[in-house]
Amino acid sequence: MDEQLKTVKDIFKDFQTETKLSEAKIKNVNLYKKTNQLVLTLILDANKIDLLNIYKLEKYLKNKFKVKESKVIIENQIDFKI
Repeated sequence: MDEQLKTVKDIFKDFQTETKLSEAKIKNVNLYKKTNQLVLTLILDANKIDLLNIYKLEKYLKNKFKVKESKVIIENQIDFKI
């Protein structure tokens, strides 16, 4: 991908979190008008993902953009070895 991906903290400056989620890169944003749904796809390279912070981001997006539902999809960049 040639273009530089923006991070959550760069785009949503008023969303406060001190976790790796703020460093996640935004890959894709889709707004579905018929279902009034916002879907945000993030690329994150972290071993642990705090579900509470993802919930807070979804709630933040729902309130900021006045949508019925918001979803955050996380794509992890770390290769897990078994």
